[in-house]
Amino acid sequence: MHTTTTTTTTTAAAAAAAAAATTTTTTSTTTTTTTTTTTTTTTTSTATTTILHYYYYYYYYTTILLLLLLLLLQLLLLLLLLLHTILLLLLLRLRLLLLLLLLLPPPPPTTSTTSITTTYYYYYYYYYYYYYYYYYYYYYYYYNYYYYYYYFFCYYHHHHHHHHHHHHHHSQ
Repeated sequence: MHTTTTTTTTTAAAAAAAAAATTTTTTSTTTTTTTTTTTTTTTTSTATTTILHYYYYYYYYTTILLLLLLLLLQLLLLLLLLLHTILLLLLLRLRLLLLLLLLLPPPPPTTSTTSITTTYYYYYYYYYYYYYYYYYYYYYYYYNYYYYYYYFFCYYHHHHHHHHHHHHHHSQ
């Protein structure tokens, strides 16, 4: 009975020592692993942040540049449109002036200043008279054009539907 007790105590002591050794080893290993993981995560995070940072800057700068280019293009087109309108109006005026020169009788062949001034005012007056007359007709024409277009559209639309219904009744 005495021998059995001694054996038990020895076994318990050995088990405790083994357990203590195992615990120490486990703790050490865990600490090392944790440190390594943290370092790797930090490095990856920094790299990702830098890449994203550059990507966002590139994206925003590209977007802003495209926007500016589009605005510039729009301004250029507006300027071209304005230039086109001015040229069109100038050509229109020139054509009117040439038409007036054809319509009006030629001035008398004189060299006196008074006659030239009188002729100038005469042309000027007639030019503006025809100019406004022309514009009145121009707007009148456009107004009529749109009016007839609208009228035709309504008529066609109504007639088309009416024709469709008529055809339907006819088939029945």
